[in-house]
Amino acid sequence: MNLSLLFLLLLGTAWFISRPHWIKMNEECESSNALHEERERLILELRELELDYGVGKLAHNDYQRFHGLLSAKLAIILSRLQGAAEKK
Repeated sequence: MNLSLLFLLLLGTAWFISRPHWIKMNEECESSNALHEERERLILELRELELDYGVGKLAHNDYQRFHGLLSAKLAIILSRLQGAAEKK
């Protein structure tokens, strides 16, 4: 009886001590997933922009402006993803 109680106490203590680590890992994973989703969204927007420009729906100036904005956002996301990968 005393041995099983000691085991449960050690198990509870280990869980309590390691809990912040698991929470942090979960938050990093969720953040990484959000970055991957944002990357995919921006890539799709760039493809749509190319298509719209190709069929004449956008003026050249508008195309350049939107392409620059989307490319800059994508560069930031890719940089964050690379930084997250280097931390692992």
